Amino acid sequence: MSKLIKIRPARSDDELKQGASYVGYEWAVMAGARLVDWHKDVPEDKSFHAIVSHSARTELILLHARALYDFLFYPTPRDDDVISIDVLGVNNARTWEDNRGNNCQKLCPILNQNRDRIHKMLAHLSYDRKKLKEKDGPHPDVIERELIAAFKEFWSLMEPNYQNLFKGGLHEASSEHFPFIQELSEECC
Repeated sequence: MSKLIKIRPARSDDELKQGASYVGYEWAVMAGARLVDWHKDVPEDKSFHAIVSHSARTELILLHARALYDFLFYPTPRDDDVISIDVLGVNNARTWEDNRGNNCQKLCPILNQNRDRIHKMLAHLSYDRKKLKEKDGPHPDVIERELIAAFKEFWSLMEPNYQNLFKGGLHEASSEHFPFIQELSEECC
């Protein structure tokens, strides 16, 4: 059994449902930011409005994509982090954990390759930022496709009781904004 699975604290159904609502929120904000077009009418100056308008949409997409990636593949989880294996059950959690490195490279190759870059661009002040230009990063459509594929793979490992629990939390936050969550729910339940 994986060392990580042994040391993860057991979570109550209420905690797991709350965690699912956090995951749903991440999907909703990422998808919502991707669908808006307010960034297209940005003044061509160096005003505060122009700077924020230019960067905010991209940062919202990348920030919430990174949170979803970390939920699925948990690079360095802490005890209080909401991570995918918490809702898989022991056997399926072991399967996911044993294949986690391969899964993140197979299911999210672009996001996996750019995770540290995204971190430095959004959440970590680094002298390397000048080298990391926003326009060189992954396209939001690619990020979304990769995360949907990874989430479907994760979902397929969930036992029906966990799917039902998780589905309830997801719906609280995002099903109307992200149709694939509705599709997953209908497939399983």
